[in-house]
Amino acid sequence: MSVQGYAERPDGSMMALIESLQATVDVLVEDAAAGFGNLETRYQPQPTQPDLKTFGDRHFALEQNLLEDPADASQGPVQATIDEFGAVKKLKWQEKILPSDYQTGGGSGDITNLSFSNLTIGKTYRAIYQLKTTVSSATNTHRYTVYDGAGGTGNILGRIDYDELESSNQVTTRTLSFIFTAQSTLINLRAESFDATDALNGDGTKGESFAQLEELPNHEVTTDWT
Repeated sequence: MSVQGYAERPDGSMMALIESLQATVDVLVEDAAAGFGNLETRYQPQPTQPDLKTFGDRHFALEQNLLEDPADASQGPVQATIDEFGAVKKLKWQEKILPSDYQTGGGSGDITNLSFSNLTIGKTYRAIYQLKTTVSSATNTHRYTVYDGAGGTGNILGRIDYDELESSNQVTTRTLSFIFTAQSTLINLRAESFDATDALNGDGTKGESFAQLEELPNHEVTTDWT
C-alpha cells in the first residue's frame, strides 16, 4: 500500500529512483496479498501522514537545493551552495599571482597583490604561498610575514626569514602553508626589513610568486595526537 502524488522532477534524481522502486514494491505486495489471502499491510505497513510529510519535505528540499540555482531556476542542475538537508556545499578557493616584481624601496610594505580580504571571521581556511625572492646583499636580513589583520599589527599566521645568504643577488623560492581560523576579515602579506633593491619576483605566472586561499569545510582543532 502506498500514497502517491505528482511533482515534476528530472529523470535520474533521487526522488525518481525512490518512486520507481516503490512502484515495483507495490506490485509485489499486491500479488503476495492476493496469493496468500492476506491484507497488504501484513507486508507493507502504511506510513502515517506525519511520516509521509517529513520524508517528502526533506527529500523535496534536498532535491531542489541540488538541482536549482536559487537565483535563476532556468539554469538547470547546479551544485549546492548552502548547507541544508545534507546537501554537499561547494567550497571556495582563490588564487592570486604576482603580476610583476615587488619592491618596498627600502623598509617594509604590504604586498596587496598577494593579500586576501572579505574573509568570514570564525571560518577556517588554508593559505599557501610560493615566494620567489632576489636578495641584493648576502648580509641582508629580511622576511615575509602573513598577518591576520591589516599592516603589521594582527596575529602572525606564518613567516619566512632570509638571513645570511651565501651570495649577493641570490634568487631563492620558498613556500609557506598554514591552516587558521580567521580573527579578522583580512590576511595581509607584508615584506619587512627590505633593502631598496631587494625584490619579490613576479611575472604573472606560477613560475614565480603566487598565493592561494581555500575555505575548509568542517575542520576542528584537536590535541588527540601526542
